[in-house]
This record gives sequence, structure tokens and C-alpha cells, in this order.
Amino acid sequence: MTVFVIAIFLYGAAVLVADAYIGVFFETNDDVASMMYAHGFGLGYEPSPLLLFSNIWLGRLILWIGAPFDRWSYGLVLLGAQVLSMATIATSLRRLNGMTGLTLLLVGMAGLRGLMAPQFTIVAGFCAIAAVCLLLAYARRPQGLLPPTAAVFVLFGSLIRAEMVAMVLLVAIPFLLQWSLLRSGRAWVAGLVAASLYYLAAFDHFSALASPEWEDFRDLNLLRAAITDFGMGSELIANAQARSAGGLSLNDALLLSSWWFLDPGMTKPEALRAAIATAGAHRSFLLNADRLGALWSDFLAPSMLAISALAIALAAVTRQVRARWLAALGIFLLLALLITAAGRTTISRVYFPLLVLLACVPLAVVPDRRSTGRVAAWVGLAAGIATVFGVGAMANTKARNAASATVSLASLDSDRLYLVWAANLPFEGLYRPLERREDMPQQRFFGIGTHQRSPLALAHFGGDIDNLLAAYRSASGLSFITWPGARDLLATYCSERLDSRQVVIEELSLPGIFVGTYSCPR
Repeated sequence: MTVFVIAIFLYGAAVLVADAYIGVFFETNDDVASMMYAHGFGLGYEPSPLLLFSNIWLGRLILWIGAPFDRWSYGLVLLGAQVLSMATIATSLRRLNGMTGLTLLLVGMAGLRGLMAPQFTIVAGFCAIAAVCLLLAYARRPQGLLPPTAAVFVLFGSLIRAEMVAMVLLVAIPFLLQWSLLRSGRAWVAGLVAASLYYLAAFDHFSALASPEWEDFRDLNLLRAAITDFGMGSELIANAQARSAGGLSLNDALLLSSWWFLDPGMTKPEALRAAIATAGAHRSFLLNADRLGALWSDFLAPSMLAISALAIALAAVTRQVRARWLAALGIFLLLALLITAAGRTTISRVYFPLLVLLACVPLAVVPDRRSTGRVAAWVGLAAGIATVFGVGAMANTKARNAASATVSLASLDSDRLYLVWAANLPFEGLYRPLERREDMPQQRFFGIGTHQRSPLALAHFGGDIDNLLAAYRSASGLSFITWPGARDLLATYCSERLDSRQVVIEELSLPGIFVGTYSCPR
């Protein structure tokens, strides 16, 4: 318990110090969008527990926690879960190796990224790593509360991002296949309870999404993901036969690959399925040089290289875990290759928790050589320094961009709704996890992204996609925060799909943002 308290203090203090001197920012704008939808501002019209990527139970918890606080509870929940997970990882490993200082240092260095730049996928991964470490501690020194606590972390991580928890547990299988765990009734009961509760949460979540107002989103979400996330957009652009099968023009394919799913006539599910099926029949799922190169470049980030080096250094001198570690490494590489072969662009946050798992598990065993501790300490310190500089540079860039964009946004009409489309608007710098609402920009946005056909986004237009298109077809037009090239795509869309000629009402090139107001009159 003493180690746990020390870890909570150290890692919590790291968040406060980082926020005071560097700045704590969300790593991606996905978290900003989830925060806005949860608390009903910016992209959201009113508070909702239905988040972008997480379970409705988590959304309800966030809204409940947020009631007594003046700060947005979405960021508090993510950072709190990250600190608790790291403290649990450090405490569990300390129970096994007896090395307090080294374990606190290495876990702290590995988790700095999640403390300085919280991101829901990474936080869910750390929750799963905490569960794995608790089970390893239970396998060596059984204690009744460890399996239930592990189940809580698995459940909570799954509410944040179930796919990431599943990947961590899959890579951890070689470490968890121990007779003491397999024959433990307490561990099995805890796991079954966690699985049952998650089933109820998932049922509740999908029941909410089954309502009629979510029909458009349900019909298009997987098709949208195939086009925007798994490379089918570029296939449609290159394949005229596939476009013909879906009744799409080249401009339509360019719009779809740029996340434009606003026109019901252009996004009929049956037509998109036909186009994707035709493009998929001609698509190569082999790991070509470009895909392998993209995958490898993801591992060149200093923090990832340092963590990998730490794991290799420890595994090379720890006989007890070498075979299991190599098996886990094999599962990790297989997952990475399969994801890359499927066309998913390599994103470091997907692989980062898996690398942290591979780095942490060797710490569960007392090193065979005294020199190992010194090597691990130096490598871990290097990882921490690299992370501080890397995330610090990112934070400085976001702060500069946010300062510029804040001035630009202040000059815009706060009563007007702006469609944010493929813009360089620095959401992560403008909307920070530990900032009060009155300190954030007060604009209303419609994000052309993952949830553009959901009632959460369309609430600004009365929940109807036709109302949004009607605004574009009105004399006053529709305002976009976008990039200059969007004007030409919209002009062709107006001509091809709406049989009209686009009118440029206003264009503003402000510091950090480009604003255009366009109309496609009837």
C-alpha cells in the first residue's frame, strides 16, 4: 500500500507539473470530440452519455462525476484512470521484484505519454496492463483482492476502448498461461463477472444506438470506416469500375475519401457496398513495401525504440520469462502485420500499450544479474527524457497553434455554426483536458468526421441531415472552416449532384485557419 500511495503521488504530481510548465493536451482531436459530446458544447448540442468511441456506461459516469466539478470530467476521468493504472502496475511489479525505485522509475517513464497527452486508446491499454500485472502478482503470491481488482481494470478499460483491452490481453496470453492462474476459481469467477458486466454494458450501449434517430449512423458507420480508415477511399479514386458500380463520380470518391458523407443521395448504403465490394475484389492485401515502410516508421519514434530496447535488455538476461516474452512478441508482430495488411494506417497509439506491456512484464522477475538493474534504469531514463522532449515539443507546437487560432476564432461570429472539414484547426490546443469551459472558445461546430450522420452532431440542425443541406442551398450559404481546395470539390459537387452553380459568399484566410462561406442556390 505504501508503494501504491507513493506512485499515486509521483504520477499525479507529474500531471500537475506538466500542466503548469509544459501543458497537458489531448493527444488527438477524437478525445476533444468525445469531451464536447459528453458535455454539450462545441460539437455537441446538449450533454450526452453516448460518446464517440466509448461505452454509454462510461459516458454516464463522466456526467455524474462532472456535476460537482467546475472542470470537464472527461479529462479528469482519463487522467485519473491513467494515474491509477500506472500506480497499480508499479505496485504489482514491486511485489514481484522487490525493486521499488527502479520499478517506479520505469513505469513512470513508460506512462509519461499518457500523463502529458492523454488519449483514450492508450488509457484503456494501461488499464489492461494493470490487470495483467495484478494477475501475475496473484499467480506468484495469491491474495484474495487481486483477481477482483484485475477484473475492475479490465471492465473499466473495456468501457473506454474494448478493442485495445482485447489486444493487450491477447499479447499477454503467454504470460497468463500459468497453472496457478488456470486452476484459480477466484480468477475465473472475477473474469466471468467482468465479462458479464461488460455484456450488459454493451447491450445497453447498442440498445441506445438502435433507436430510429441513429439509423443513418448505423447504416453508414462501417462503410465510412472502410473508406476513411482502411484505405478503400484511395481504391475508389483509382478504380473507375468500382465507382461505376456505386454510381459515383471521381469527385464523389474524392469527397468520400475526405470524409464527406453528408449527402444521402451520394451515400446510399447499397450503392456504397457495391462500390466497396468491386474495389475490394481488385485490392491487394499483401504487405507491400509501402505498407511495411509505414509500419516500420511508426517504430522509429524515440519513446517506442527506448521501450523496445528496455524490454529486449531485460528479456535477454531473465531466463524465466525469455520464452514467454518471445511468444508475446510474436503475437504482437502478427497483430501489427495483420492490421497493416488490412489497410489500416499505422498509428502509434494502437501499438504503444502493447510495447509497454512487453517492457513491463520482464520487471515481474528479479534480474539474474545486478548489472541488469543499472542497464534498465539508464534505458528507462533515456525513454523518459525522449518522451518529455517529444511530448513537450508537441505541446509547444499545439500551444502556439492554439494561441494563433484563438485570436482568429475570436473574430468570427459566435452565433454562426461552422462546419469543420479537414481543417488544421488545433482542437487539442484549444480544448485542454484540465481547462474550464469559460476559458475555451465558445464557437459552435459541426465536425465532418466519424459522427457526422449521428443525432449528436445533427442536433444543431434539428437532427435532420436535410436541414444541413438546406442551409448550403440557401442564399446565406454555409460556413466552413476548411482548406482552400475544398472550394473546388464543393463547386463540382454543387454542379454534379445539385444541378446548380456554387456562389462564393466570403473567404477569409486568418492566422491558423481558412474560413469559406459557400452557397449552392436552388
